Amino acid sequence: MTYLYLPYTAAPKSTDKNFINYKKGGYAHCISITSKGFTLANCVAFCHGMWLKAITDALGLETAKTIESKMCRGDAEDYWAYNDGFKRGQTPKLNAIMVWEGKGKRKGHVMTVTTIKENGDVIGTGSDYGGSKFYRKTYTKKSGYNFSSNFVFKGYIYCPIDFAYTVGDPVQRNTEFDQLKVSITNLRARSFAGTDGTVMGYVNPGLYDVTDTKKLNGYTWYEIEPGMWCALVKGVEFLEGHPLPRYTVTVTNVTEDVADTIVKAAKAAGATDVKKTKI
Repeated sequence: MTYLYLPYTAAPKSTDKNFINYKKGGYAHCISITSKGFTLANCVAFCHGMWLKAITDALGLETAKTIESKMCRGDAEDYWAYNDGFKRGQTPKLNAIMVWEGKGKRKGHVMTVTTIKENGDVIGTGSDYGGSKFYRKTYTKKSGYNFSSNFVFKGYIYCPIDFAYTVGDPVQRNTEFDQLKVSITNLRARSFAGTDGTVMGYVNPGLYDVTDTKKLNGYTWYEIEPGMWCALVKGVEFLEGHPLPRYTVTVTNVTEDVADTIVKAAKAAGATDVKKTKI
């Protein structure tokens, strides 16, 4: 199951508990930069805070705290080899941690992936120790996601929760099925019918087969993919299906040529599973 990804778009406030050390009343297992436990500016602290926020949005604070507690608590250069149990790879995913190793005495660097472009380039969001508390930068697939000759890109550490901005695989128009036509780009897909359902992403515009219907919270809800529900709002149209007629044909005590003629006519009329049986 995927969940809607809503990353930080501005520098976190100093009162944001995702960026306050857990010994000072916050949630993060990162070193304190200020006397009140604020963990920024620090690249590793931003990765911790971003995972805390995104996982809390999806599955709640307790799950987020449990996952965050497994993250590396050392320097950026320790991240790639750290035994945290998270999968690693070379393909970018939303909310994955980008890891660079510094050459010589240079420290490493980490950021979180907040946008993946069609050409494979990514936008990383993060912070710099002793520098900016928040910034975004594009890293290109062509360059191997490197940004300096003093650093070597190691790969991505994947968050155990899958995130997306948009969800849904539209289908072709089929008048035999009830379908939903989505014409807007901000329709939220939820994990179950009702406004309490977790938002999984914004539904890609297009047509979807309706597999179930419920009325809750003043809306009519439609299941358009397994475990994916959306409400009938402005910009969404319900298209009633009109299944083709089905027939059952039974023929006995006729000659072979007559049976062939009847079978042919039945199929032309829309009959299904037509076959001859000797009786």
